[in-house]
Amino acid sequence: MRSIYSVCIFLFIPWIFTLPLHAGSWRYHKVRPGESLSHIAVKYKYSVNDIIRWNKIRNPNHIKVNQILRIYKANPPIRGKVKNVPVFKIPVGRLQVLKGFRERGDERSYGIVARLPIGQPVKSAAKGQILKIDVLRGYGKFIMIDHGKGWITMYSNLDNLLVTEGEKINKGQELASANRERFFFLVSYEGKPVDPLKLQR
Repeated sequence: MRSIYSVCIFLFIPWIFTLPLHAGSWRYHKVRPGESLSHIAVKYKYSVNDIIRWNKIRNPNHIKVNQILRIYKANPPIRGKVKNVPVFKIPVGRLQVLKGFRERGDERSYGIVARLPIGQPVKSAAKGQILKIDVLRGYGKFIMIDHGKGWITMYSNLDNLLVTEGEKINKGQELASANRERFFFLVSYEGKPVDPLKLQR
């Protein structure tokens, strides 16, 4: 259960935190003569700032030959058809999407950010069991739901929680209310992000 939680926490904020939670998520790069952080960033399709942050580099202009840099090795987003898809429902009624699912570029987002009125009810996208309720700095309270067969959803920036960890819930059941105008919703399948808007029915 903890491993699933760790993977999803990383997926929840890949474009803010970009820090994995276990050593197995890293790959390692040995700096070659003539290489700069820009070259390395392009090679692995991350930003220079990501590599600086991961390796706590103070001066990006002074990396050394044979220096070992760690690069995050993320699970690739699911593409094409996936199996055992639950019948998902939009968790907040109409969505005014501010930031959509984006798997490439410097500002990757493996979920969606939507504008909601403060106090609007947030409901479960499908039936399942509450896997985790916690608080994340900058994103407030969040709820993670296990829908079985590898499917997990997350909902953040919540208030007035109406459910508890371990509780079984139904599709469309009210979970909490939005406490900010920016609501984040993520769907993952077997630890890999999926575009939530392509699963809504």
